[in-house]
Amino acid sequence: MHEGVFEAGWKLQELMVGHRQERGIDYQGVGRAVIGLDWTLSHHEQGSQIFGVKRAYDYVEHRMSCYQTVVTAVIANRERFDGLEVVVQSPNYQEEEKAYLQMTAQETYTDMEQVRQRLLELLHYQKNRLAYRKRTEIAVAIVEQLEEEGNFPQANYANDFGVLSLPLTQLIEKHGKHWVSELECSRNIFWFGEWRRVDGVALQLRREHPESFRPVKVKCRNGSEKQLWGFTLGSALEEIWKKTVSHRPRKGGFER
Repeated sequence: MHEGVFEAGWKLQELMVGHRQERGIDYQGVGRAVIGLDWTLSHHEQGSQIFGVKRAYDYVEHRMSCYQTVVTAVIANRERFDGLEVVVQSPNYQEEEKAYLQMTAQETYTDMEQVRQRLLELLHYQKNRLAYRKRTEIAVAIVEQLEEEGNFPQANYANDFGVLSLPLTQLIEKHGKHWVSELECSRNIFWFGEWRRVDGVALQLRREHPESFRPVKVKCRNGSEKQLWGFTLGSALEEIWKKTVSHRPRKGGFER
């Protein structure tokens, strides 16, 4: 295993390009396929030295934890799904690095070795600042790569709300494709002449217009069927104009 992983000489990006080419053949002529963009926290409690792992507050577990932030892309149809890309976000230590630079600053440097060391510290700070990418920026880079390769010309996109951004939607539409996304409950939509929070609209619909929802049956991969109730209406999001917002009820509320 050590030889196969560490000494084989293969490169990750080249491997993934070949993998996507093979998967592109598998998804030709077998029905509609959708590319899903998502992100998650990958916990490594005992692996603080693993690349991308940082100790920070986990708002899902509601505690401090060691984890990576991972952005993923998968493709799926009714029969199968395959991974297309996984990117580990580099931790953002800009605040800590800036605080260190401020605390260690001196008014004058008389020793050239001190000057050299200080310059290196400043350059490292600038390099890390420029290299850091937000989740939304990583998602845009993934879509750019997928569309440039052109292995899935008919596949549209489904996005998690954590990667939804205006540049992402513009890029997808630039390539003539459609997208659908979840929305955070606090997101504002333009609803009959005013900007309102999504969760407020969902509550009003459920209370005042139950007749507007229609049943939808979804066939799961294990052969079972699941019935949902859905509502769809053309609306607009702040910064992302004229898009369809759909709602479906779930336990305790609505999923946008």
